[in-house]
Amino acid sequence: MNRTIIEIIRYMLSHAKLPKSFWGEAMKTAVAMINLSPLVPLDFDVPDIVWKGKDVSYAHLRVFGCRAFVHFPRDERSKLDSKTKQCIFLGSEDDEFGYRLWDPKEKKIVRSRDLPLMPANHGGDLKNDDNGGFLNEPLVGDPESANDDIDVIPEQVMQEALDEPQLRRSTRPR
Repeated sequence: MNRTIIEIIRYMLSHAKLPKSFWGEAMKTAVAMINLSPLVPLDFDVPDIVWKGKDVSYAHLRVFGCRAFVHFPRDERSKLDSKTKQCIFLGSEDDEFGYRLWDPKEKKIVRSRDLPLMPANHGGDLKNDDNGGFLNEPLVGDPESANDDIDVIPEQVMQEALDEPQLRRSTRPR
């Protein structure tokens, strides 16, 4: 079982592009995943069901290391600041309701109950990335990020549009 856990930790850290310092968080998540999976020694029963005697829920499971957005409290932001912070998902709490997240800017673990996740975009390499561990994405409407492959067709002025429209006269008696 130790080898299985180590292999899962190694895969999770490499897939999420997180440094080895996150091995403890990866281990918590790996053990929680194993405890929610059917095992052969238990005749394909789930360990959490056997131990707790309750049915388990899989709704809280997310991808380890994916990008997550956490609500930023109103007291700690100005009027025009963003309402969310980008963090990296580390796992869910066993004893408490909520999720564990890593805030790369403040370099601390944050807990949150509600968070929208972006599982397709992983956290990125925290050691080599200056943007807090997230991939640089082009800004929408940024002229430098526009594709050069798109052919721009100049707008043609139609002859009909240049002709002045005829004025309509009222037929009402005066």
